[in-house]
Amino acid sequence: MNKESRILNFSAATFILVWCAVLPFCYIFYSNFIRETPPVTAIPKKQAEVVSPQSTTADFSNALAAAEKGIEINPGYQTYLNLGLVYYQSGKYQESIEATKKALEYNAKSAVAYNNLAAAYGMLAQWDLEIEACKKALEIEPDMQLAKNNLAWAISEKQKANAK
Repeated sequence: MNKESRILNFSAATFILVWCAVLPFCYIFYSNFIRETPPVTAIPKKQAEVVSPQSTTADFSNALAAAEKGIEINPGYQTYLNLGLVYYQSGKYQESIEATKKALEYNAKSAVAYNNLAAAYGMLAQWDLEIEACKKALEIEPDMQLAKNNLAWAISEKQKANAK
């Protein structure tokens, strides 16, 4: 084999190896930078529905009717807890407190129920009762972050009220 033939063979082999090594990079470059991809905003978005006060009242009345029906069918911890949440969400905080206390009669070791009770007390600006309920929740479940947050908020609101 002469020198010219070896150079030609070496060059062809080198070209093939380089081409195999460069080709994946070319594909990546093409697929990420050159090829046109549709923008994220091209995905159709749902238009926000306008919620009227009448529709939310109707929604809560349906939820309230369902929760009250649940109490009739199967009175217990979870059904009273659900009823308390529906009352809370509909702005009936005193009723929420009563329903949540009823849930606690079924399960006195529920940190969730004490936290829900605290939230309802907070909406009524009954800071001492909210603080007490938060502390009970934290006795049961010391790592409950929501109860910690509610406790801190209740203490700060009580201090603001006392400063006035």
